Amino acid sequence: MGCEVGLTGPIFTFGAIEGRLRTAEAAQRETVSFYQQTIFNAFRETNNALVGTLKKRQEAEAQARRVLALREYARLSRLRFDNGAASYIEVLYAENELFSARLAFIQSKAQQYSELVNVFNAMGGGWVTEADGLAPSPVMEDKALAH
Repeated sequence: MGCEVGLTGPIFTFGAIEGRLRTAEAAQRETVSFYQQTIFNAFRETNNALVGTLKKRQEAEAQARRVLALREYARLSRLRFDNGAASYIEVLYAENELFSARLAFIQSKAQQYSELVNVFNAMGGGWVTEADGLAPSPVMEDKALAH
């Protein structure tokens, strides 16, 4: 009689096994989809960070060329003033433009470094901080060696 129950038991589940199978398959598809979306997002973030780094580097290079040109302009305007060919207003204007260009260059370099941090983070950065928290401190190692 024990064999009959074993044989007839699964037959009369009214689709429960099939329903559980469909639920498990749907959960698997959802998990695969989530995994694929995570991978796509990681690639997108990495690509965006790399493009941002490239653009900021190009911007910083352009700002550096601007600084060089304005430095020459300021030098020449000072020379013109010293020789009486220009007013001091021209010198002040040239130096003000040079100062603004230097600030823009520094801001551009800061943004470039920020984009490099974004690349690091997009490629899985941040794990170093977690690893540091899990690693034993040097003080603990020194105490362990002393004993």
